[in-house]
Amino acid sequence: MARTKPFRDLDRDQSARRASKVQTLQTQLIASDPRSHVSVSPLTPITPSFAVTDADDDTSQALLAVGYRDSHVNGTNETNEAFTFCTCNTTVEGKRELDLEKMIRCGNRNCEKMWFHLRCVELPNHPPIRLGWMCPECHDTFGVTSGKKGLWDFRAKEEDEGGKKLINAWLREEDREEKKRENARMRKKFWRETIGESDVEMEG
Repeated sequence: MARTKPFRDLDRDQSARRASKVQTLQTQLIASDPRSHVSVSPLTPITPSFAVTDADDDTSQALLAVGYRDSHVNGTNETNEAFTFCTCNTTVEGKRELDLEKMIRCGNRNCEKMWFHLRCVELPNHPPIRLGWMCPECHDTFGVTSGKKGLWDFRAKEEDEGGKKLINAWLREEDREEKKRENARMRKKFWRETIGESDVEMEG
């Protein structure tokens, strides 16, 4: 039986990945934006021709929402008003205080809380590009019954129930990678305590 190709090997082309991220999230933005003239379900991907014209102004926000970080993206305008986010109901003075590297944005643009800690929604990392995500509350509101952990595959076949095969494969690989990182941390800790090497760097 053929082995599943690791997700990290699928993400080597950086330019293609960035373009795909923007297109994917533009689809979500249009689908859940009341100002959009495109009538489409939040879980239904649309063609690129629609995704460019109505969501061009949201490109930087789209990049942030899917986890891409760069200097020209970090300059986006964010309000400094205090707001509460995530299932843990954390309150900050402004969106600039958010550590987006450890967070994920709900696919529903009208989500009240919008941003969520990965750990709070039981996600090991930012999901692969083709997987969308909705917070638990929006997931229930839209009546989504397929997928897993709030994730769904935009290109999944109907019999795949929202892409559970892809989701499960990704979760298994993330679990393997976390075990590798944990083993590496334990080895470094052992050598530091045994040999007393103060210059051994510990992973966070």
